[in-house]
Amino acid sequence: DTWSASSAALGRTLIGTVMLAESVEKNGEAVTVKIDGKGPVGQIVADSDSNGHVKGYIQNPHVHLPLNDQHKIDVGKAVGINGFIEVSRAAEGEDPYTGSVPLTSGEIGDDFTFYLAQSEQIPSAVGVSVFVNDDNSIGAAGGYMIQVLPDATEDAINKVVDRIKEIPMISELLLDNQSPEDILELIFGKG
Repeated sequence: DTWSASSAALGRTLIGTVMLAESVEKNGEAVTVKIDGKGPVGQIVADSDSNGHVKGYIQNPHVHLPLNDQHKIDVGKAVGINGFIEVSRAAEGEDPYTGSVPLTSGEIGDDFTFYLAQSEQIPSAVGVSVFVNDDNSIGAAGGYMIQVLPDATEDAINKVVDRIKEIPMISELLLDNQSPEDILELIFGKG
């Protein structure tokens, strides 16, 4: 029972959180993400484990805003930017590690990207998107997390960055029946 802006914000957070949890090296490690940009949706909390189980909560599930200039749900305005994204990682029997950085856009993907670069020193690109139908049901949702390998060349990195800027949002590609392999080819080119 969430409205469009709340659905998009919570969905993007869930996708980002599960991708962070899947990227950990330790089995049994849990990840908790808290986002609070002081926007109308309030605080968002998501938990995931390395097995892909994810759950979340949004403080105000009934936020609907006018579309932005690109005719998309204005997730950045719904979340706000006057706050932080906080990520806690905890393996069984160990003390949790928590990192926190200021929100950069409230659009969630950019904020995960900034968190990974600043707090974990991992150059990354995170894209998350949720297509919300007119009846507030979810039409499609998906995301990607690309992390730079140590031996990557500047040219290769720039090509991927340029391609990411050119492709539609992941949810739109999924609505267009693009497979994960098709999306990878759009981002990285033919292998």
